[in-house]
Amino acid sequence: MLLKIFSPQKNHHSLALQAAVSTAKRGDWQNIGGQLMKAETVATLKTKIRKNKISSWPQLHTAYEEIGNEYAADKLQHAVACLLEIKDSSLKNMTTADLAQWMNDSVGTMEWITAQIKRSREKDYKNPFRQLAYESEKEMNAVVGSLEDNSFIKQTAEDLEKYKLQVNKTISEWEL
Repeated sequence: MLLKIFSPQKNHHSLALQAAVSTAKRGDWQNIGGQLMKAETVATLKTKIRKNKISSWPQLHTAYEEIGNEYAADKLQHAVACLLEIKDSSLKNMTTADLAQWMNDSVGTMEWITAQIKRSREKDYKNPFRQLAYESEKEMNAVVGSLEDNSFIKQTAEDLEKYKLQVNKTISEWEL
């Protein structure tokens, strides 16, 4: 997420990160019709509706779009606040070495998630109850596709490789 928000520029990363997350705090989130929003944003939206500041569907859709435009920044702030809490650190005390380590740790997390996705899908393919619906493994693969050709697994593996490259590039460009 951090890598999507900032375009790495030498010597500007620390200031840009601090500016973007200076008010970072954890809070509750709600799923509002498939769109994740901070609970305080939902409360503000409801207040505007009650006070007729939003009084039509087009106005509500515009408000949703504006909230959606803030989503990446809100998510970054929440993620940084969670990370700092987990690491028992603060933005003031965070060093470039910490940032580099946490970025490298994130690669390990992404590798674990990728492996778990494949493992989960593999269990589906080896499930004897699922296999009962087909005469053979060949028929099952013809209907649902093979594990090796699973587009979600392939996309996740490709995303992981891109992420690794981006982390390494960012650490290098930011001289962490």
